[in-house]
Amino acid sequence: LLSAVLFAAVPFERTCDFAPVTCGARQRASERTRLYAEFQIKYGLYHNYLWRRTDRPLFFDRSLRPADNRFTYETPASYLVNVREARRMGLDGFNLITLKSRFKEFVAFDRWSREAGVTDFANLFTVGYGENSQKSASAELFGMTIEAALKDPLAPRLRGKPLIATYNYRMYTPDEHRAFIAGLEERFGKDSFILCGDLSGALLSRLRRSYDANGRLSSADVAELEAAIREVLDVVGGLQLSVPQYYREIDGAYPRRSDFRLFDAYIAPALERVFALPQYRDKALGFYVRQGYVNYKNGDHDDEACTATLRNELRRVARLNPDYLLFFEWNEVDENTMFQPTVTGGSTVGRILRYHSRVLNGLKPDPYPGDDVTVPPLALTSRSTVKLGEELHFEILNVPDGTFAEEMKVRLSVVGRDGRPVADFPEETVAADRFGAVDYKVSTAGLRGGDVLVPTLTVNGRRFEGFVPVRVEPTVSWNYKTIRQSLRDL
Repeated sequence: LLSAVLFAAVPFERTCDFAPVTCGARQRASERTRLYAEFQIKYGLYHNYLWRRTDRPLFFDRSLRPADNRFTYETPASYLVNVREARRMGLDGFNLITLKSRFKEFVAFDRWSREAGVTDFANLFTVGYGENSQKSASAELFGMTIEAALKDPLAPRLRGKPLIATYNYRMYTPDEHRAFIAGLEERFGKDSFILCGDLSGALLSRLRRSYDANGRLSSADVAELEAAIREVLDVVGGLQLSVPQYYREIDGAYPRRSDFRLFDAYIAPALERVFALPQYRDKALGFYVRQGYVNYKNGDHDDEACTATLRNELRRVARLNPDYLLFFEWNEVDENTMFQPTVTGGSTVGRILRYHSRVLNGLKPDPYPGDDVTVPPLALTSRSTVKLGEELHFEILNVPDGTFAEEMKVRLSVVGRDGRPVADFPEETVAADRFGAVDYKVSTAGLRGGDVLVPTLTVNGRRFEGFVPVRVEPTVSWNYKTIRQSLRDL
């Protein structure tokens, strides 16, 4: 039998991050920052997610399927539950990658919202250019997309023109885009829509290698980066891109880690300089925002780092005062990129998004709809399983809501199956109006395989229990999904 005894308190490293979220000086092309989440049509809330999955939608409900039990990816009832939860998070809509074969269904989503009386939530059409090196975009698909956006008075617009995002924009050359746009403007009128492109992944990878090799970019590298930004903006009406690049430490943690160094030192300043030029001040700027990628089927993982990956991306996009954000993704169950409420995440991410949706638009934080504001606005995040030798993180997150004003004295306690403490964590003082987190990185070298670690939080003398325990596996780890538990969800 495996012993569950812990010989002594194990060591840990403490870090904290309460750096403010600050909007930069760039003048937006839109009156406010809009927030969208990429919606996958195939994951209706009534499908079976119990088989070989590490997470599933929190609002799973078999009664939302068609009354006649016929197969369909999505129903109005299921879709409107997603809309309800997205609105609670402060989102303005979903972004939908348009496919010719399913275009009628995408258009139907907005109709379902209107029929339900929802007028403050509209979807952003995203033209898909193809996948796996196979081009599939066409003048017909572009035309269908723009026509649908022009017909819908609630469709996202900048300066009165429909905003059209793109997916795999780089599959087509600038000249091919010019030809597309010329034909579309002949049909719909010159300068009648805003199409957004992105930067070359090959260019960004090469700049990353140059930065890694030299610790800096050369003046020629910087000039090439700025020229690439201008090239996109000279062809289309805006630019959208992802913030971090990713790396895996050869002798470190298994998941890839986010790397913001190149963005902070060179990409963000280049964007600020180019968008400040008179000819580009009216161009749109958007960002994809990710919180991680945990694909249990193929072992491909980008670290969520509790909530740090998401928080670090949001802080950086705020610096550029963006016109829109695309959260990747709303409901991709297989890849665990979900921003929708889930069993392992509850509404913790929703609270983070709502907070940032207000900060980005100059509004004061407010409570998440339905919250008991007498409960501290804290969340505890950790993994549910860890292998001996891996890092085990416990994160205490504070999401201000504008109502809870009491300074919080917070202490984490973690005990093993025998009731003995794992570590002697300090009492933390957390200001209720500061967004951020305290993180403890616990060494698992002093643990025993087969143990179960049970966390509790004490806040101003009030004890909170019921958190998911952490299983300590002796040799194998395949579930890298974090468990995010808001005190207000317990």
